[in-house]
Amino acid sequence: MRAARVAAILLGLIGLVVIVPVVHRSPEATLGGSDDRLLALEVAAALALLAVAALSPSGPSAVLVAAVGAVWVVPEIAGGVGVPLVARTVSDAVAPLAVAALMAGVVLTSARHGSPAKPELRLAIAGAVVAASARLLLVDPFEQLGCWQACEHNPLLLGDGAFGPTVQWVGFLILVMGVAWAAAGRAVRGRAMAASHLAGWLVVLGLLLQVAWPGRPGTGLGLALAMFVNVTAVLWLTVLCRESWLRWRLESRLARWVTVLSDRNKGETLTDILRAEVRDPALRVAYWAPARNAYVDTKGRITSGAEPAPDERVTTVTRRGQTVSRIVHGRRVDGARLERALGPALRLALENEQLRAAALAELDELTLSRARVVERAALERRRLERNLHDGAQQRAVSLALLTRLLPADSPVGRDRKVRAEALTRALTEELRRVARGIYPAVLTDAGLLGAVIDLSEGSTDLPVVVAEFPEGRLPGTTESTAYLVVRAALTDARTRHASRATVSGRHQDGALWIRVEDDAEAAPARIATELADQVSALGGELAAIDEPGCQGLEVVLPCAS
Repeated sequence: MRAARVAAILLGLIGLVVIVPVVHRSPEATLGGSDDRLLALEVAAALALLAVAALSPSGPSAVLVAAVGAVWVVPEIAGGVGVPLVARTVSDAVAPLAVAALMAGVVLTSARHGSPAKPELRLAIAGAVVAASARLLLVDPFEQLGCWQACEHNPLLLGDGAFGPTVQWVGFLILVMGVAWAAAGRAVRGRAMAASHLAGWLVVLGLLLQVAWPGRPGTGLGLALAMFVNVTAVLWLTVLCRESWLRWRLESRLARWVTVLSDRNKGETLTDILRAEVRDPALRVAYWAPARNAYVDTKGRITSGAEPAPDERVTTVTRRGQTVSRIVHGRRVDGARLERALGPALRLALENEQLRAAALAELDELTLSRARVVERAALERRRLERNLHDGAQQRAVSLALLTRLLPADSPVGRDRKVRAEALTRALTEELRRVARGIYPAVLTDAGLLGAVIDLSEGSTDLPVVVAEFPEGRLPGTTESTAYLVVRAALTDARTRHASRATVSGRHQDGALWIRVEDDAEAAPARIATELADQVSALGGELAAIDEPGCQGLEVVLPCAS
């Protein structure tokens, strides 16, 4: 597309050099030839359209606008002196095609992403082709009373030309319907139109009216239409230059921040930069997380901020064809200008931030899934403890009672009864011990503080002091994990021949801190991997205490886990 645009611009410049002298020496049948000022305005309009194509992003729209600029003064050849009749006839049919091409260029330029062929474009192009073909092959200008340019017999005429004007006007009406449909569609969808796009639509409207009423040199309406369409073409370039300057200024301001991105928090800095530079304090950025199929904030949390309010607009930032982020801003911010102003460095920074946010989202989901696994395991242990306590243990007690009721009529019977009673007592104690090891009932009944006190009171070989400790209930997984840590620390203290131990805890910054200290000389043993994994799954930290005269374990658990 870039090569086609350059070729159209070069052909347009060459065409101006060739056509302008012809128009200048044809004052009787050309608008430009009737007044040098009007000819200068036509040349300025043609150059303006070529410049608009050069300043526009590369694509089909730029090629179409360049093509219209290249043929802008071609219709004037229809009245040129010394021009072959065939060339004059062909140039007389160019105007409808220029209208359709320019409308297509404006519609595609105003689209956010390159737009495919739309029904309104196809309708306008069909009408232009019909009108131009009829003018070229079915209309004899010599038979028209209002002829003032190519007024000789049409050398390309097919038939007698009786229906040519009717077909020409049908095509022209179809062209008008296509243009009106495209313009009305923009209004119905309520899309904000940039000033340059509005100027482009004014050029289309003026050219359309000029095709409908070419006018004679010196007549009021024809001259007014000619001046209007040429002035609006120059105005289009002026507006586009202003928008390009504003975009360049925004690019320059944003580029100054690239060097400081590595020295500050990128998520906040990028948002703050954009808020400051576009002067929109409510602007926000949401990053696309493909694995979560949702937009997330800088911390990886799914956010509703990617959806705009009724008075807001969304600018989607892409890189290499992939969605990177959404910038939600107010209506007054030109999203297209903002998107084009994001240079490669800032787009790369946005992509890096997107990767970071997506990774945090995955990490958050992994942490939550691990916490759910731990919670399910705790619930399963609690259910198993209840089943043992209420099922197997009760049946063992019933068996012990039945054993006592067995008859003992002989020495052998008495001996068997004593052995059966001993076995049932051992079975009952073993079931109670297993049930307490799976999930202590005191933890369910009295909470973490009660369970720790129960551990200290049941520790006959190691004196345990419970110092300051938070009261109240905590989430089940937090209580059970903290209890396991305390029990493991006390067991480790016994193996290292400690003479005393102290358990303390506190709430701080939304977390539960528990510290188990002992006076053993040896350092704490290696922390069990299962216990460390369980603490980590809840988002906590487990560390060994190895200080002079003080050994043990310290655990930090989020209270919301």
